[in-house]
Amino acid sequence: MRFTQCLFRWREDTQRRKDGRAHLVNAGKYLTSLLVLLLSSIMEIRARSAVLANTTVDNRGLTVAWICALVVRTVYSYAWDLVKDWGLLQGAAVGWLRPRLLFPRRAYYTAMVLNLIGRTIWSLAISPHYCLLGCTLTFGIVEIIRRSIWIVFRVENEYLHAGGQRTDPRPLRSGKMDVDLSTV
Repeated sequence: MRFTQCLFRWREDTQRRKDGRAHLVNAGKYLTSLLVLLLSSIMEIRARSAVLANTTVDNRGLTVAWICALVVRTVYSYAWDLVKDWGLLQGAAVGWLRPRLLFPRRAYYTAMVLNLIGRTIWSLAISPHYCLLGCTLTFGIVEIIRRSIWIVFRVENEYLHAGGQRTDPRPLRSGKMDVDLSTV
């Protein structure tokens, strides 16, 4: 669904003579997920057919293709998260971050590592030949945690792109420290 939405947005932008390449690149991210799912499904179908026919199946070639697709999907999605969604790793970045930060530096580095782990686990979770029911539940919980972290940094990036303007002048409270976003 997101894949087709990105293609529609690309088409709309190109018809309006706008640069819609970002939508096309985003569609590629979803296409890599479909490829991982397709290869995994083929391996699962072949394995089940072999069991029913009481034979064996050699999925080595498909396994290599699936691993390559899984790595490409994970790296592609991870890079999109950091660059496009979180606004990191760009131009004047200091220590791979951006000049304006609302959280301590280590929060960004920790989130980057957790996001990579979560992206990798989710790539496995969408693979039917790899992930059984209990695996899907556990990996689903990890994905919920990853998305919860992701949204914090996505909203922060949108806030900074909007000029960092808040309508409520009261400081935000975060644990022991007060963060006054109106002065950032």
